[in-house]
Amino acid sequence: GVTLTVNPAGNPGPVAGNFEGFLDVLSCDNIYGWVWDRDKPNTVLNVEYLEGATIETATVIGSDAADIFRQDLLNNGKGNGVHGYNIPLPESLKNNQPRNIWVRVQGGTYILKGSPKTITCPGSGTPTNQPP
Repeated sequence: GVTLTVNPAGNPGPVAGNFEGFLDVLSCDNIYGWVWDRDKPNTVLNVEYLEGATIETATVIGSDAADIFRQDLLNNGKGNGVHGYNIPLPESLKNNQPRNIWVRVQGGTYILKGSPKTITCPGSGTPTNQPP
């Protein structure tokens, strides 16, 4: 038979690449921006978004593929232009508290330019350290 071994020991290490990307817009509706790898210009990257005061203490609140076509990216030579992300802001962050949002390449250490952005959104998200 054939034996296939994947990641035989420990973690494979952080995702590396020649990344460029931005957190363009943070609104009470969504987290919007783009990211690509200059060395793999037509490869879709995954982003993860985090909430916290510093990137070291931030908590991952979700992830998504940056796979939305944007004409502006294509026009500016960013590969095939399929590098946008548009993620709904989680309801849990909408509780009248300031939130610090970061976006980075999933599995890597590259933090997108424009991170962090801070936003305070009205809503009934579950507050922390407050009575119901």
